[in-house]
Amino acid sequence: MTRIVLFLGMLLLSSAFLTSPAKAMELGIVAVVNDTMISDLQVRDRMKLIMASSGMPDTPENRSRLLPQVIDMLVYEALKMEAAHKVKVEVSDAEIEQGVAQIAAQNKFTEDQFMQILQAQGIAKRTLEDQIRSEIAWGKYVQQVLRPDVQISEEDIDAELDRLKAENPELAEHPPTRDQVLNKLGNERLGRLQARAIMDLKAGAFIESRG
Repeated sequence: MTRIVLFLGMLLLSSAFLTSPAKAMELGIVAVVNDTMISDLQVRDRMKLIMASSGMPDTPENRSRLLPQVIDMLVYEALKMEAAHKVKVEVSDAEIEQGVAQIAAQNKFTEDQFMQILQAQGIAKRTLEDQIRSEIAWGKYVQQVLRPDVQISEEDIDAELDRLKAENPELAEHPPTRDQVLNKLGNERLGRLQARAIMDLKAGAFIESRG
């Protein structure tokens, strides 16, 4: 089995889709997140994608172990997509195609070759596109809503440099640049803001598991 590497440079975290109650019964709904329903088909397709990307054998034991993790992943993605929609974040078809092409290139395939490999492993293109859409939408949300709250002062940089030098005396002679420290602090604070935002989204949501 060909192993697929999934990476786009932003948080990889498929958007669950909206469907009618009648269709929900037909598809088999495993979870509801506010007005979004996550189907058994989505869970199974995402599980195939994860197994292909990790090289994990498709066994009953592995599927059972992955099941709660995959459902959680899709729940969080539904919450993130909803947050992005509320601030009118849009993801174009061109951006999704670019993401598919980038992943194909990372795996050293053309896009056509890559899609043939997915198809051979029973993975629908829609599954990959959903995951890419979710990743891009959340990345835009983070930049638009959360990043403006990250403020790093010169004093913050000085304090971090002092801390790093105290922990590692070798850095006294070759300390990181101020820009490196600025990026480090910014990424750490942005990561904490994202974690807090996700917890707030979950706390304010209606989530029902039907598995």
